[in-house]
Amino acid sequence: MIYGFNSEDVAFALKGIGEERLAGNGSDPTPTGKEVIFVKTPSAGIPARSGSTVEEADCSRVYLDEDLELQESDDQVVPVANTSESEIAGDTYVKAVMLGVNWVAVTGGGGGGGGDQMFQLQNSAEISAASGLTFGTGTASLLQINIGATAYEDAGEPAVTMINPFEEAVPSGAIITADKQTHLFADDSTDDRYVIVQVSCPAETP
Repeated sequence: MIYGFNSEDVAFALKGIGEERLAGNGSDPTPTGKEVIFVKTPSAGIPARSGSTVEEADCSRVYLDEDLELQESDDQVVPVANTSESEIAGDTYVKAVMLGVNWVAVTGGGGGGGGDQMFQLQNSAEISAASGLTFGTGTASLLQINIGATAYEDAGEPAVTMINPFEEAVPSGAIITADKQTHLFADDSTDDRYVIVQVSCPAETP
């Protein structure tokens, strides 16, 4: 089972770029400074900024297809700059905005790393469903590409908190794509939350 992408950023991108561009069917318009695209970083990632020297790397364009799935376009590669002081991991979905004539990765404000990025995760227990405006919650483990670049493996990090905006529970063992967001609490403390945007559930045994 695949269920879809629910992101305000995608809505903004659709408005600014046009639905045909996101589907991979249109030509790029003249930059207006408001374009937002999704890309997948190369396996080596994008190096961090060093002082005033900004690094960039060639990233593959990623489109939202008519079935609401993210599809990588290997034949459409764009250079994306990293203005933060933290390296952007390889094989990661990130947003990029057009600033002038350059695509710049969106990794949060300032140069402190963190930020909005797409991650792949797997849950060992069911993540509850949303109900109205109350989202479902659960935990999952971050995944990374193995050294042979043939499969995902556990990244060895502590389990993270998941937010499920869909009115359907996520069964155990699903592969999840999620948007990392930092939540600011009333006492000014912060914590990361991973908002589910797509789920690939294990195949059911006949």
